[in-house]
Amino acid sequence: MSCDASPCKNNGYCIEDWRNMQHTCDCGRTSYFGKSCDEDIGGTFNGTSLVKHIFVPDASTYQRVKVQLAFSTLASFDLPAVILFVNSKVDERNYIMLALSPSGEIILEEEDGSKRVIQSVVKARHGGTFTDGMRHWVSYNRNMENIEFMVDNIPIQITRSQEKVLMAEQPKYGGEVNDVVMLGGMEIIDNRFVNYINYSGCLSNVIMMIDSFNIFPLETAYGYRPGGQNLKTVGALMKSRCATFRKHQFPNSTPSFADLTQFVGSPWVPSDPVKIPFSLPKRQNLELEYQIAEATTKSS
Repeated sequence: MSCDASPCKNNGYCIEDWRNMQHTCDCGRTSYFGKSCDEDIGGTFNGTSLVKHIFVPDASTYQRVKVQLAFSTLASFDLPAVILFVNSKVDERNYIMLALSPSGEIILEEEDGSKRVIQSVVKARHGGTFTDGMRHWVSYNRNMENIEFMVDNIPIQITRSQEKVLMAEQPKYGGEVNDVVMLGGMEIIDNRFVNYINYSGCLSNVIMMIDSFNIFPLETAYGYRPGGQNLKTVGALMKSRCATFRKHQFPNSTPSFADLTQFVGSPWVPSDPVKIPFSLPKRQNLELEYQIAEATTKSS
């Protein structure tokens, strides 16, 4: 089997294609891209860097949201630092935010139009912090009311709190007349977020899916994907590769051996056995054989 050579890196799943003697790698829960789950398209943000991608939403509230990214930083933050912010122009209350707290915790918030904020504050395991310089991976998926939130492949509980009070005067939105994804911080005037600053550190393999829109801010910024007309970079952005995961960082997320390899194509099924009736072999001239045997016995 080609999967025996462990071609899928970073805990990627190897999918065996028996018919064509090939394999593919499922990198969906690795934070990496590429055929072997080892590609890292990242950028270093310095606290003033910002990547903005505008889009026109399908509706005033988002029905399906997917956010995936990896990050690594050793920075110390006096205030919460915004990693990613999605800003709705259609409905001023709605937003999605991913940030790091001054104590190194991950903060997730989404106002989805329900007037209650989806919220989670995640502490690092074993008394550590998420500002330890190692690679960390965040995955947030919401389909209507169904939510899956994972940090470093560990499921995280979500709660709903009261809506934050929006300022009375008209806010300044980063997307101007459109909704906008802001990577590395925010460009917004709103009293809900006056005590937040921009992020310093590495971000990589960022995926944003909002209803029918698939947004890859860094890949678009580097010219790997089309859509540059909808993207603007503020400040210095240095292309880089983020840190790797700590060895044994996911002790509880490794699948069992049976789950490591999947198979595609038609399964092998043995043919039904063919029933052959038993019979003695046919012998010709049995009488002559008997006479010869009898004569031989007498002569001896």
